[in-house]
Amino acid sequence: MKFSGKSVRSLTKFMKVAGSAVRVRLAVNLLNIPQELLLQLGFDETPIAGDYLIPSVLGKYTSFNVNGEIKVR
Repeated sequence: MKFSGKSVRSLTKFMKVAGSAVRVRLAVNLLNIPQELLLQLGFDETPIAGDYLIPSVLGKYTSFNVNGEIKVR
């Protein structure tokens, strides 16, 4: 299924589509993104299928996105 938008505010749609899948990947078609922007984001000059970026830790939320979180109760 194809989703469009600049941000994700709820995982409800993704959870419905994923069903019982154990792993889900979100991908972006790099052909629609200018070469200069790809270089600024950190991709090589010729990105290949499977390349990925991990966000830099800038604060509380990006730390959670990169490292996840474990709550011991």
